[in-house]
Amino acid sequence: MKRGLTGVQAAIEAGYAEQSAKHAAYQLTHDNKLVMAELERIDQEFSEKCRYYKHQAALDLDGDIAAAQTANQYSAVAKFRELKMRMFNLIREKVDVTVERIDLAGAMAEAKARVRPMRDPDDIIDVMPLALTGPTANGPIDNKSIAHAGWPELDLNL
Repeated sequence: MKRGLTGVQAAIEAGYAEQSAKHAAYQLTHDNKLVMAELERIDQEFSEKCRYYKHQAALDLDGDIAAAQTANQYSAVAKFRELKMRMFNLIREKVDVTVERIDLAGAMAEAKARVRPMRDPDDIIDVMPLALTGPTANGPIDNKSIAHAGWPELDLNL
C-alpha cells in the first residue's frame, strides 16, 4: 500500500472506478469499521512516533487562541477554534448524501394491495334506531325520566 495518497487516489489504487472513487473513499473511511479502526491505529502510531498527541495539539491551540484574543485578532481566534474542532472531527467538509430512487407506481400498487376492498353497500345491514319508549326496570322511558337522569329533554314529536 502506498502512503500519502488521498482517499480518492487510494480507492482508485484499490480498484474502484474513477467515477465512484470519491463515494467509495467516503464510505470506507466513515462507514467501514475495519478501515476506520486501521486509520485510527495508523493515527495513533504516527502520534507516538512524533510524540505529539491530540491533547498536546489542543493545548497548543488553546495558547494560540489566548494570544490572538489578547491581540484582538478575532479572525485568528475563529480560525484556531475551527482547527481545533476539525482536529476532534466536530466539523466535516462535506456530507455525502445518497438518495434512493423510489418506484412510486410500485409503491402505490403495493399500498392498494394492502387495503381491504370496500363492502358492497347492498351487503350492509340496516340497524334499527333505538326507541325511546318501552319497558325498563323502573317503568317506561319518557321525557321526564330522561331529564331526571341528567340528560337534556328531547322533543319526541319529530
